[in-house]
Amino acid sequence: MNGPHSASAQTQSKVARISFTPAGVLLCQGAWTLDHLAEQLILDTRYFEIFEPAPTNDAYGGMLAANHATAKLIIEMAKWLDDVVKQSVKPKE
Repeated sequence: MNGPHSASAQTQSKVARISFTPAGVLLCQGAWTLDHLAEQLILDTRYFEIFEPAPTNDAYGGMLAANHATAKLIIEMAKWLDDVVKQSVKPKE
């Protein structure tokens, strides 16, 4: 990381559940961030749950819903990780 800040963190996640129904896709995932400089102290945890309605009640509609749910999950995780980094990074002295 460049600049006056220093961080050494790792994010781990596990897909808890993916449910396909004619109505749409439910994607659930847990994630946690570890601070390696503090002997793997857990900085934050979060459980994400995204429901995306299927535009049609067939396999193609399910695939579109799964793709949209995955994109929304990635965006939510990125925002969460950005907040975690902002809260945990301390300026070097």
